[in-house]
Amino acid sequence: MKSLRRPLQLSVVLVVFVSLGACNRGALFSKNSQRNQFEAYNTMRYGTQITQQPDLFGLPEPALRERLGKKNK
Repeated sequence: MKSLRRPLQLSVVLVVFVSLGACNRGALFSKNSQRNQFEAYNTMRYGTQITQQPDLFGLPEPALRERLGKKNK
């Protein structure tokens, strides 16, 4: 029984360290980086995209109509 106790303790400690280390990751993309190959073209042609707009109460909400609608330029 003692022969299994030491490897079991080490594996539990290893799992804890790996799981805690995985939680410390940053964002996949920064806010200023381009996310796909078309974003540079769209930025040059239509300008920067509006991502949020205030609602009736002044709280920010996603600007879906501006982002998903037709570009008039």
